[in-house]
Amino acid sequence: MKSLQKNKDKKRYHQSRRGDNPSNFFHSVNIVLFSVFVLVGFYYLISANDLVVKGVVMQGLKNQAKNLDEDKRAYENKILALQSYGSLKARVQSLDMVAVGNVDYLTIKAPALAMK
Repeated sequence: MKSLQKNKDKKRYHQSRRGDNPSNFFHSVNIVLFSVFVLVGFYYLISANDLVVKGVVMQGLKNQAKNLDEDKRAYENKILALQSYGSLKARVQSLDMVAVGNVDYLTIKAPALAMK
């Protein structure tokens, strides 16, 4: 019975001393600091990954804009070539039309009125 009483007294002593022990406090602080560092590290990795993905997307959009600009210039050059005088002249000659020399217009000498 005495050994049982001694064990209970030891437990009570150690439980009461646990809160007063500075090493337990520092152990808790270390755990909290480690957790904060791990969370900050994860946040940093996630933000860095997000920035890399946005950079890749932006580079793709820049390439697409460059390609569209090249296509636009090619189409503008094609439009200018098709609208040029030489191109129009060649296409008109291929229609086999006859050129008009002298045009005579109809003139009315006196006003005429239709009667019933």
